[in-house]
Amino acid sequence: METRPTLVDEVFADLGSAQILRERQPTSRNPASRLENLYTRTFTEKTLLRLSGILQEMSGTDFGSLKNNRHVVNTVNRLLTGAGAALVTPANQPVRLRVVAPARSPQGYFQLRTADARQATLYSGRTFPTCRIVPQENPDKNR
Repeated sequence: METRPTLVDEVFADLGSAQILRERQPTSRNPASRLENLYTRTFTEKTLLRLSGILQEMSGTDFGSLKNNRHVVNTVNRLLTGAGAALVTPANQPVRLRVVAPARSPQGYFQLRTADARQATLYSGRTFPTCRIVPQENPDKNR
């Protein structure tokens, strides 16, 4: 049985091959600082560029089922939260990505809603919306 790479595999494709020079780096006994080091090695600018490219490739894609749509949205949102990034529309409007499942659509719809108290729907459709990522204004609030 052949397994296909997932969105997470594609974003972190060469993380496993990164060389970590342990001899020259002082070892910290503080688990929190080791976690912070892991975070900064994981969510690099290269990772964000790769995620941005994948989002562009997915734009206009129909994933065929509610289950697949939910999986894609959950994965994208987890990666964005971890990276301290946010989604914006091509017009630079900050948005949140979600999937809705109305009774008339067994596959559900992707939705982009404004990331403010009003939460106006800017996009609702069967295909993955056009959007891009930007650094979040206050990334520490989600970590």
